[in-house]
Formats: sequence, C-alpha cells, structure tokens
Amino acid sequence: MLVDWSAAGPLQERELFVTRACLQYLVLGNTRDAQAVRERFLALCAGLGQALPPTPLLNFLRLALAALEREQYELWAMLCEKYSPVIARDEYLVAYTEHLAELHFGKRQLAGDEEARAARREHVALFVGQVAIDN
Repeated sequence: MLVDWSAAGPLQERELFVTRACLQYLVLGNTRDAQAVRERFLALCAGLGQALPPTPLLNFLRLALAALEREQYELWAMLCEKYSPVIARDEYLVAYTEHLAELHFGKRQLAGDEEARAARREHVALFVGQVAIDN
C-alpha cells in the first residue's frame, strides 16, 4: 500500500513516504518494524523497476535506524545536524526526529520558533494518541 501511495506522488517525494512511515514506527518504539518497512519498501520499488536512487534522506534513514538500534546519541545528534537541511524539507520529519531524541535519549533538539515547536509537538501527540485509540 505504501508503495502504491508513493507511486501516486511526485517521484522526488517517494523517499518521504518511506521515511515518514519508518519514523512513525520509531515514535511508537518499534524499531524492528521500522527497519522491515524500509527494507520491504525499497525491495518492492526495485522489483517493480522503480528503484529509488540513493538520496541523502534515505541515507539518513538507514543511519538513523542504526543509531537508535545501538542507542548512540552522539551518532543520532551528528546525523540530525548533518542532515538537517534534508529533514527540514518536511515539518513532520522535524517533529519526529525531535520526539525521537527525547524519547530514546532524553534530549531536546528543538528548532524554530516556539509556535513551530508547539505545532510539531502537537502533531506527534495527535499521531501517538490516534494510534492508541485505534488499538
């Protein structure tokens, strides 16, 4: 389904679909399924002859998963800093990475003005709350 949805969007945004999905799994504390979604998505795209080229966002996702699995805050912080221009292209990616820093490492990495930070925190809270209601 994720592959189908991403195929309906612009080619340059396909990586956003899988990155958002994986970060949402991570926000819920599910690293194993986040990794599985990433691998399956990329394999399905390749199998359909629509392989995604290596991109900075996909590289960030791969390395971020490794940092969280190994519980390495220094690596996480370095990745978020190095890839901040790529992450910043989507406000939800910013929200999820901020939440993950606090959730996994107890660190706050808030960017932007207070209004933007509050909106991002609210989005994550709504996402987590909706998942809890659905379950």
